[in-house]
Order: sequence, then structure tokens, then C-alpha cells
Amino acid sequence: MNPVSLTRWGGRLLTSISILHVIAFLPHPYWPEWLSGEGITSMESMALFWALPGGPAVVGILLGLLVSRMGKHGEVAPGYIGWTVLAWAAVGIALLGVSGFVLMVVPALMLITAAVLRRSRRESRSADAAAV
Repeated sequence: MNPVSLTRWGGRLLTSISILHVIAFLPHPYWPEWLSGEGITSMESMALFWALPGGPAVVGILLGLLVSRMGKHGEVAPGYIGWTVLAWAAVGIALLGVSGFVLMVVPALMLITAAVLRRSRRESRSADAAAV
């Protein structure tokens, strides 16, 4: 598989999963409280705040868009992005069990695979050039 395609699709999946997270948490009753500036008045309100407006979904969307754009321009995201997303998903799975974090494993592995393929192709080209 092409590392650039893996990067592009990994970014698209990361964006899609993050958007689905936002959609899942939109119908909660605390939006007026948060938007009015009254502050967080209960533990449930605080938990839901950190699940959506204060949580990682917006950052996931931005990261996914950035990675997709890298792929669109023929670049491959650095491996540490995939490893970080995978570690984040693993911690989420360990804490919450089967949840949306399981979905994050797929784009993480795609980004890791893309970085590994890019590195191995560079090394083989370097070896070919040295042999000539």
C-alpha cells in the first residue's frame, strides 16, 4: 500500500471519528449553562464539558485535517503522530473499556504503517544508490 494514501485515509478517519464524537455529545442539556458563562455547577456538567467542548474532539478534527492535507500534498505524517494516537487510544480503552477509543486504533495503525513504509522505501533507495 502507498504510504501517502495511508496518510490521507488515516487523517480522514481521524477527522471522521472526531466529528462523530462531537455529534454524539451535541444533544446534552448543559450547553446553555456552559455558553451563559455561569460556570460548571455539577460533576455531571463537568464530566460532559471535558467530553466535548473541553475535550480532544476539536483537536482530533484539526489533527485529522492536517494529516489529510499532508497526504494530499504527497507527504507522510511522522510516525510519532500515529504512536501518540495509539497510546492515547490504549489509555482510553484501558480506562473505559470498549468505547469510541477502539475506533482510533485504525487511523493510528494506518499512520504508523505509512511512516514505516516510507522509512523502508527510503532505506532501500539509499542502498540502491550506494550499490551503483
